Amino acid sequence: MATGVANATGWEEISLEGLVNGSGKLLDRSGNVIKDQGQQALVPSCASELFGPFRFFVQTGVSSKLLILHDGGGACWEAKTCSAPFDVLPPPNGIYDRTVSEFVDEEGDFFFASGTPAGGILDSTSSDNPFKDWTKVFIPYCTGDVGWGNQDTRYAYPSINRPKGQPFFTVHHRGYANIRAVLRWVEDRYSGQTPSKIMIAGTSAGAYAAPLVILPEVKKLFPSVQDTYVIADSGNGIVTDQFISDAKANWGLDRTLPDYLQEVFAQGANGLPVRLYGQLAVRYPTTRFGQFQNAYDGIQTVIYNIMKNIDNPALWNDSGALLASLIEWSASARLAVNLSAWALNYRFYTAAGTEHLVLVNVPPGAGFCSDNFDTESSAGGLLFRDWVNDMVNKPFLGSTGNWRNATCFPNCLQPPQPNCQLSVTP
Repeated sequence: MATGVANATGWEEISLEGLVNGSGKLLDRSGNVIKDQGQQALVPSCASELFGPFRFFVQTGVSSKLLILHDGGGACWEAKTCSAPFDVLPPPNGIYDRTVSEFVDEEGDFFFASGTPAGGILDSTSSDNPFKDWTKVFIPYCTGDVGWGNQDTRYAYPSINRPKGQPFFTVHHRGYANIRAVLRWVEDRYSGQTPSKIMIAGTSAGAYAAPLVILPEVKKLFPSVQDTYVIADSGNGIVTDQFISDAKANWGLDRTLPDYLQEVFAQGANGLPVRLYGQLAVRYPTTRFGQFQNAYDGIQTVIYNIMKNIDNPALWNDSGALLASLIEWSASARLAVNLSAWALNYRFYTAAGTEHLVLVNVPPGAGFCSDNFDTESSAGGLLFRDWVNDMVNKPFLGSTGNWRNATCFPNCLQPPQPNCQLSVTP
């Protein structure tokens, strides 16, 4: 991959061949099995062998500029949420993705399962995309653990519609192993060279993987790179103490996340996102951190409502419970980004409405609406694309042009998008 390639080429689907041994264990460059902090081997996989092998996607461009994007797709953290895709509970059954559904066609174009082009920051045809010519690595998400897990967990089926003769099921929460596999490939691809700029982005669940897993690992891989950037798209960390407890027990995040982040989680859910970004901003002072969220994000509301009512699935889709959770989530998320803004290397963009995601196109049938990367401007008229462009291209002089804290307030309510079918309306 030569530095200075003028235009990005077609996309490639990358298998794990050559990265793992015959038992599926991830290997370092010397052929040794890579393990987590608890000495558990890393075995990349989706949630179940039934859903196919893990794989990822790459578009070669200018090698000195590297974009790594981790996809979203819900989460599951205990028996009821993890069994939902197996249709043992009423809707929402699609609470987490468990398969890699993206594909590359014969022309080398990259699509989501529905045939929707990925678009947004992955668009190599738009001259307005700041990442048009960058080398792009897309990490799919199929493990339900927001990229934090390296554990196979055996759950007991909830009593509702339990399959006959099947009291238990197992989920491979191996998102951390998958990320490390992708970065092993990056290590090989960049052998003998170092990028000058690295953008680490994540959408929804990927917004937790990007800053907490990928960034620390990339910093180890490329310690000399100063120009690193993180965008967390629609993942604000408004959670419950029970969620943290379940995630530790069922995902094994105490063996994957760095010790300094473990200490942050140990202090509980209240104020969690502020402490996380505060810790990261201080530890990585040359990294620019950005958070995007809609003021009334419907999907984050649904997930938070499930967390609050984890033992009462009847309230998961209840309109009254959803409305209460929407008000609580919105206030907490906006407070968190405002409090995080004390750090000079952190900025937020709060858009109007109930949409979810902005960095990529959302396929039809996803059950939610998203903002458009090229046209979103509801935060005081500031075009989000310009916000991102100045984040990566303006010198850091305190204000950094359009990369500034931006909010839709006081005009954060807007009518739902036409022709968008919502699976759940908070």
